Amino acid sequence: MENEARRRTQVLSSHNIEEFRAFLKEKANEPAPQPASYRMGGVVRAAYPELCDLRKRGYTLNMLVRLFEETV
Repeated sequence: MENEARRRTQVLSSHNIEEFRAFLKEKANEPAPQPASYRMGGVVRAAYPELCDLRKRGYTLNMLVRLFEETV
């Protein structure tokens, strides 16, 4: 009997749908939230050229991962 109460379907009226559409229009006009800082992106941009250089010198990805694990 408990499951029957939880399984009841919700019937949406046209009023609910109009409210939902208004909400979506409101959210669509808002700019996407921006993080306070892009620290991780800065780290990736700084480390990427070095990683590419090490890969060209023959380092494998597993070797690079081990190096990062040792330094962290």
